Amino acid sequence: LGLIRAAHGDVKKAEKGILAIDEIDKKSNDGASQDVTRGAVQNELLTLFDGATIDVTTKDNDGNAITIPFNTSRLTIIASGAFEDIEKIRDRRLKKQSGGVGFNNTIIKDDEKKISSDDYVNYGMMRQLMGRMPIIIYLNKHDKNSIINILKNSLLSPLKIEEKLINEDGIEVEYREDFYPKFAEKVLQLKIGARGIDRALQDLLSDIHIEDIRSDEVSKIIFTGDVIDDPSKVILIPRVKESLNVKKLTRKC
Repeated sequence: LGLIRAAHGDVKKAEKGILAIDEIDKKSNDGASQDVTRGAVQNELLTLFDGATIDVTTKDNDGNAITIPFNTSRLTIIASGAFEDIEKIRDRRLKKQSGGVGFNNTIIKDDEKKISSDDYVNYGMMRQLMGRMPIIIYLNKHDKNSIINILKNSLLSPLKIEEKLINEDGIEVEYREDFYPKFAEKVLQLKIGARGIDRALQDLLSDIHIEDIRSDEVSKIIFTGDVIDDPSKVILIPRVKESLNVKKLTRKC
């Protein structure tokens, strides 16, 4: 339905769109039947991956329910997930293949270090579903440089978004160069990837009492690296109050 809306109602165009399924590896803490790694959910996904005509229900301009046939066979489907600790499953497989003797000292080729389809199956994915994923791309974990790159260059950088919000109050924002690496270290300490940027930023803004600052007569806020360890070191530039000179005008008659 989202693709159809993005294509302004052109179903044929929407059928050639990109469907991204995030957290394909999701597991619930209580082992409930809603786990993605359980058969029922994956069987539903298998229908999409195989290519089928499904009914998409929506409403027309008059509010009446309508059904739109949607062919999924032309979709580009991207499934993503962290698959936490799947490396342990791979290591157990490699240890078994090597006979378990001297495994730590065995030289393992880079190709063997890759996660195999069997590893994903042992993790909980259906073999049929994995068979529909011909291309597997491995992503590196975030490091300080990648976090800094997001902060500086991403259009969705939380720093830039917050800066625009503060600018609406007539306050300028400056992030000094030493701020970025210190802030990136704070993000990495949370161990939740790029999602940690939002949390770390909100914690920082709370610590410096940003709402109080925005209500004061401040023209500029400067964030330096020192702010990360001591929020009180945020630099506030006061707003210059202009004096009003009233001149008496004499009108000649």
